Amino acid sequence: MEGEKRRVVIIGGGVAGSLLAKSIQFNSNLTLIDEKEYFEIPWARWRAMVDPSFGERSVINHRDYLSNGRIVASSAIDITETEDLTAEGRLIPYDYLIIAIGHIDSVPKTRTEMLNQYQKEQNVEEDGRVFPVSNSSSTIIDCLMSEANRTGGAYSLSSVVQTGKIVRMASANGGKFLLGIRKQTTSPLEYLEAEYLLIASGNNSQGFSLASQLGHSIIDSVPSLFTFKTVRIHS
Repeated sequence: MEGEKRRVVIIGGGVAGSLLAKSIQFNSNLTLIDEKEYFEIPWARWRAMVDPSFGERSVINHRDYLSNGRIVASSAIDITETEDLTAEGRLIPYDYLIIAIGHIDSVPKTRTEMLNQYQKEQNVEEDGRVFPVSNSSSTIIDCLMSEANRTGGAYSLSSVVQTGKIVRMASANGGKFLLGIRKQTTSPLEYLEAEYLLIASGNNSQGFSLASQLGHSIIDSVPSLFTFKTVRIHS
């Protein structure tokens, strides 16, 4: 019928699917199909893991931004030229079908469950400091590696272990870093090129020297402030 809004079905409630649904909801007969009931800003996940209150702003129920569309919290298991079949056996007809499922993650179905998961994945000390539940720094490395692998090649990772060597010089040119390393003071420099450089030398003066070579200003460090609890005994 002329003037009747077209039936649009969007499969997937990630960035692409949610943004499109929000944009066309008043110009179409819209149905959003997503296994979860919310939209999560994916690049805010790591912040929410150490600051659960941030998750309150980065995890948004589909209904909060989609006031003029139908939301089906299910997965699409089959499609024909005119209909979509959900896991519950519902047939949803369409004139236009947009598939925006991206990559598949195993995540909680409801917003409340997602926010609770952020709480479980961390250990918050009484003074507000946040650590992984494992209390191990290797957990953070594992998270970074897992995310890099999950993105399917968005990052190029290579592992080169150089033991017993010292980084003598560092320079940046053309968006890349060039490091000069050697084993002993008299041995010739070997060069290592990298797109990203992380200096994690603690209070070793070597790290300050490298940062200076790369153009950074060094401010005198002060001891870290940690909370120490003591019991005062009154006589």
